[in-house]
Amino acid sequence: MVVQRPDGRYQMHVWYERSLPEDLKQLDRTVTISASSHTLEPIQIAENPDFTLAHKNKYGQDYVPPASSGYVHP
Repeated sequence: MVVQRPDGRYQMHVWYERSLPEDLKQLDRTVTISASSHTLEPIQIAENPDFTLAHKNKYGQDYVPPASSGYVHP
């Protein structure tokens, strides 16, 4: 999603669910947007090696694994 902003200086914060907050804090920067300057250098985001996708349902319980239907995805 691209959001048009007026020219000026902005504080940019990066968020990525698989990264540690202290690693993301180091990526904060001030950016200046103008007619002649409107691009950013690429940002390298470190992924937390201990991140897991596992989470609980809205009741704080583990999800029930789906029943095997015998269908094999091609």
